[in-house]
Amino acid sequence: MTIKKKYNNVLVWLSKWLLYRYLNNHKRNPEIKSLKYAKKVGLTFIATSPAQLVVINKFIKELGLMGIQIFAVGYLPEKKPNEFFLSEKTINFFNDKELDWLYRLKNTEAIEFQNTEFDILIDINGCDYYPMYLLLQKSKAKLKVGQFREKNSPFDLMINIKKTSNLQFYFEQVIHYLLKFN
Repeated sequence: MTIKKKYNNVLVWLSKWLLYRYLNNHKRNPEIKSLKYAKKVGLTFIATSPAQLVVINKFIKELGLMGIQIFAVGYLPEKKPNEFFLSEKTINFFNDKELDWLYRLKNTEAIEFQNTEFDILIDINGCDYYPMYLLLQKSKAKLKVGQFREKNSPFDLMINIKKTSNLQFYFEQVIHYLLKFN
């Protein structure tokens, strides 16, 4: 797991210790499900730019046209979030002020998202930030999909694309592979 933001190493270690205890007591059995049969899909991402949000909203609309109910949550890795992101009505966001001292969620929408049994959870870039990594690990989704990670991946299905690939290409690959399942 590559961390793009500086977190206190001692607090991260303690938080990981508690996370692994939690995961040992809460086993999940992944279920492979085609996008054709999915009713409820979760989408997670780190909010980086307004242009990224345009592509994400397009993807949400595309899945909505397939009859899929989409729930999206984005993490703003700062204490004072940009007003642009907060004006978005279709996506819930949480920021650093909505975390406890061990970087766990305090935001009610994000906790509800974490506890929802999605048919499929699709992550865009969340593993690079520890609070989102916690959310992904604790998620009760039946199938977790994300970009390839060599170590400590919370995903059941990983898609390996070049780091230089754009977000639209990633979404095309996700749809392509999730439609392959029966």
